[in-house]
Amino acid sequence: MASSEEIVAAINTVQASGLTALNVLASPLLYAKRKLIMDRANALSLPAIYQWPETAAEGGFAAYGPSLVEVFREPYGR
Repeated sequence: MASSEEIVAAINTVQASGLTALNVLASPLLYAKRKLIMDRANALSLPAIYQWPETAAEGGFAAYGPSLVEVFREPYGR
């Protein structure tokens, strides 16, 4: 598992290389570290898009996927 320091360093490297945004993929590691990622991206004024709308609601720039509730909701009729 990547440490907090490694994640911050990676975001710093992205920003220093001239990239202007992040696409934070859906993964257990990145979801677990979402607050750290959001805080660092926001500190660098680096917009980041996330898989889950709940993450955008917590302070991320935007999201592109279904909500976690929708993904894990039990289908009707069971």
